[in-house]
Amino acid sequence: MAVVSTDKWLNEFVNARKFTRKDELTSLQCSILCNRLVKLFRDGLPEEIHYTLQQQGLFLPHEEVDVEKLKKQKVWDCVQQEFLYLQRKWNGPSIPIYIFPITQRQTITNKNGVAYPHSLFYLWAIYKSRSSKRYLLMNITMFVVYTS
Repeated sequence: MAVVSTDKWLNEFVNARKFTRKDELTSLQCSILCNRLVKLFRDGLPEEIHYTLQQQGLFLPHEEVDVEKLKKQKVWDCVQQEFLYLQRKWNGPSIPIYIFPITQRQTITNKNGVAYPHSLFYLWAIYKSRSSKRYLLMNITMFVVYTS
């Protein structure tokens, strides 16, 4: 399965946000992003999933999201290629990987990830250097090992 096209979800959120009142943005984000994740978490509610992802650093509903910059950096492609390489090398599981922007409040590492036995979540900022890209690839390695 590997990388899920969350860029499409993010674009949907960005477009819908233009027509949504500020006090409804959290509900909109939860609806667009987390309703699609319920099937991963047995008996999980979208609001619980949303809360958990926000605790890990999911971008806040009012924060600017530049999906095009992330696409230009080929974040989804890079993660997909590295995951498939490591999956073949280590005979790892086929699990979905979800990539979302990290909150702008996270200024120390600008990245985070959460591994579950059934899926991986990357929370990623726009990287400014090659070392950040290497860090991303290193974390993919750690997550593949963790879930194998």
